[in-house]
Amino acid sequence: MVTQRAKEMEYEARMNGDRGFCSIVAFGVLTNRSYAAAERYMRSKGRRKGRGLRRYEIKHIFRDFGMVLRRINTDVECPKAKTALTLGIEAKKIFPTSKLLVFYSGHVGAFVNGINHDWTSGRRNRIQEVYEVTFS
Repeated sequence: MVTQRAKEMEYEARMNGDRGFCSIVAFGVLTNRSYAAAERYMRSKGRRKGRGLRRYEIKHIFRDFGMVLRRINTDVECPKAKTALTLGIEAKKIFPTSKLLVFYSGHVGAFVNGINHDWTSGRRNRIQEVYEVTFS
């Protein structure tokens, strides 16, 4: 199920004619900002309308904002996962209370308290990298 917050941010992005906005939605959710405020900040850091960002660019923008990203080694810290960790039920059980930045092939999303704030909610996409987000 897609959260109301994710739906609203996606709607605003599409109304503005934007594409490749998953990093903006993740940033907005993790910093508790509106889509417009998150988009303005990311634009000031070099994001162009209609263009996604590479993984290293997203991490750099998050760190510039004052966030601390601690990489979670999913092989070691997620012993409940029998095969590849996905965005399905396993991730909700393993990360119930953290703010997480989750990277998977060609996409990024945000988990807050075990809830996936993204259109991929309920899908079983394979997680490639997970970062616990805190503020310095």
